[in-house]
Amino acid sequence: MLVIILIIFGNFTHPLITPYGVVVSNSNCSQIYLIEDGNLELLISAPGAGRYYTLSPDQRYLGIKLIGADGLQAPAVLDLKEKTITKLTRPCLRVGQVSFSKKGDVVYTLDEQLIVRDEDGEQRYRLDTYANITPISPDGRYVVYNDFDDRLWLLDLRSGRRRCFTGKGYFRPIWSPDGLRIVYSRLDGSIEVYDRDREKTYKIGRGFGPAWLSDGEHIVYYLIETDGHELKGSDLYLARFDGLKKLRLTRTGDIFEMDPSVGPDGQIIFQAHAQAELRVGRLVDNCLDDVRVVFKSDDPVESGFYQINDSFDDRDSIDVPYLHQVYDVPDWFNGHWACAPTTAMMVIAHYNRLPYWDCLCSSPYQHISHYGRYICERYFYREENYNLQAQDPSGNWAMGGYGYMWAGSNHPYTHMAPYINNHNITSWRDDGPPFSLVVNELNQGYPYGLCVGLTAAGHLVLTVGQVLDWHTLIFNDPYGNKNTPGYPSYDGKYARYDWPGYNNGYENLNNVYWGVGARGDWEVPTDTIVDDLQFNDGFYLHTDAPSTMAFWWDALIGYNGHIWWTYTTHATSEDTCYATWTPVLSAAGNYEVFAYIPNDHAAATGARYRIYYAGGNQTVVVDQSQHPGEWVSLGTFPFDLTGGYVYLGDATGTQGRHIGYDAIRWSYRGPGVVEEAATLKPGVRLQSTIIRTRLNLEINLSNGGDVVCRIYGVDGRLYDDLYQVFNPGTHSLVIGTAGLPAGIYILKTEIEGRAYLDKFIVAE
Repeated sequence: MLVIILIIFGNFTHPLITPYGVVVSNSNCSQIYLIEDGNLELLISAPGAGRYYTLSPDQRYLGIKLIGADGLQAPAVLDLKEKTITKLTRPCLRVGQVSFSKKGDVVYTLDEQLIVRDEDGEQRYRLDTYANITPISPDGRYVVYNDFDDRLWLLDLRSGRRRCFTGKGYFRPIWSPDGLRIVYSRLDGSIEVYDRDREKTYKIGRGFGPAWLSDGEHIVYYLIETDGHELKGSDLYLARFDGLKKLRLTRTGDIFEMDPSVGPDGQIIFQAHAQAELRVGRLVDNCLDDVRVVFKSDDPVESGFYQINDSFDDRDSIDVPYLHQVYDVPDWFNGHWACAPTTAMMVIAHYNRLPYWDCLCSSPYQHISHYGRYICERYFYREENYNLQAQDPSGNWAMGGYGYMWAGSNHPYTHMAPYINNHNITSWRDDGPPFSLVVNELNQGYPYGLCVGLTAAGHLVLTVGQVLDWHTLIFNDPYGNKNTPGYPSYDGKYARYDWPGYNNGYENLNNVYWGVGARGDWEVPTDTIVDDLQFNDGFYLHTDAPSTMAFWWDALIGYNGHIWWTYTTHATSEDTCYATWTPVLSAAGNYEVFAYIPNDHAAATGARYRIYYAGGNQTVVVDQSQHPGEWVSLGTFPFDLTGGYVYLGDATGTQGRHIGYDAIRWSYRGPGVVEEAATLKPGVRLQSTIIRTRLNLEINLSNGGDVVCRIYGVDGRLYDDLYQVFNPGTHSLVIGTAGLPAGIYILKTEIEGRAYLDKFIVAE
């Protein structure tokens, strides 16, 4: 069943002048209309039907792609005269858009094959790659297509010779009317022209939506202006194919001209963005003259949002914590401009780099956000103070990630990767990254941030997966899901968007301006040593009121190269800031507990360590200033497997001294608490989920018996099968993985009648 939801809003896109009227699509390219004698007639409504359509040379036929309720696709031809649609193939997983030559050829792709149909039948050509847009030259001799790296290739259908004429990161080739040149776009939002015979490339510069004039010498396109947050203007430009001559055709402050196309007699038709209005002008002596409104809808255009209920499984997506830039931040902060810091914070949360810093959010319903305050409030991490300030859309001054990226002349383009790097995650920026680069990061288990053209002013999203082998990626979109009604919306986790130049029925990224890599790892799982960065896994840093992350500082010293510190207070019983350390013990017994004292930021003379053990608790006062760089014993205590932890607060009775928080260690000193065998619950724990040559498991067995471990790829392929027998108790098991290629895997462990599934990543 194909579910469609009609929403009344939007604007016209991709207008074409034909003898039968003006063909136009709606804002999300799900409908095709024909405007004739002032009447708007709906010709077809289907996912992606209005994206990348082409007009035959005789202007009677429209080449389109039909996508059904099950996600299957078929190339088709829409007869504008008879208003009928003819499918060219049965529905398949991957087909291409339809193009036409002057001599009557109809061209499209079927998976990795190019199909050329004429009155005598059809010919097939192996491309060895899937391309969605494959325009044929007007004379029917050449076809242009792109590969997995977004490089453009020229195929001579007579000789079979192929020539790659671009680097990586290009899409949407369009032939000039005389077939001598090809105009195309870069992913990062610029235009180039290739001269077929001279084998020469010309750079036009920044621009969008190029269209050829009938002389084959000039193109018309549009160029937008933004302030980094919002669309401020858009005008039409004219350029000679070699870029040596450029003219600005419009200078309207209140009308944003976009999507130009060229009609007969020098007519240029275009849309007035967000006004449900079409205008046309005539190009005379390189000037756009006699501009007038040719259609304006009194009722806003319907936008159809389709829910494709396909039966295809996603590739294994990376489960990254989701944050919404508007709904998961403090109520006082207006997050409509905060897509970049929100996307970065999802990466930081994924690698568990920061403790929870909860805030209560009111919209779209009352809920707790663990990381929203980092986006807009001051904090200190890895000796970096996030106290730079920038204003949000409501004029509120914000700090945190938002201030870091937008203060003064700062911009996410220059500051997003450094911000992620500052959180001990390897990050870098790629300009106009090709599809192959993004998929390579995903296949290695790393999320990847993209600045894309989902909105006119640009938008940051986080790539976390891929649908099948399609050019459809899965995202955590911090503004919501643009495939569903309402944007912003609170359904942005695992939103699907199509790559520029491709069409699988989802909203399109339109452009990919730049990307940000994010390669990190996780702290080792907690055992008898609990360190101060093992958040939600043994270590807890208190940030709730009256505490806040603004009261915590850190330093790159101490055990494992990191500590937290704060100032002591004159109180003796009630703490403002505190931390707890909870170990994972393999056996009950007596343990000597040690606290590591860093060699700086630890001047408290009355640090009160409170040890909670089996049957009680005890406070031990330590003069941190006397033990720099030492493990200090807090005593020996009985611990069972159900609890026990160490607590340290800032209430020492002395105001203003530095008190340090580093690692706590439990050292076994012999039996002391008898643990009932029945309390040992069966289970499996991976010591690390990112590995290279071996997988270390900890297996708990209450009764003992068979242990079966199987390693599967995300495609279901079985890579390894291991069988062993163990007695009751806790056991370590090592599985060699040196022979596995880098990627994501599933470990299935069967013990005592139950199966446990764990995801892990083999890194390069």
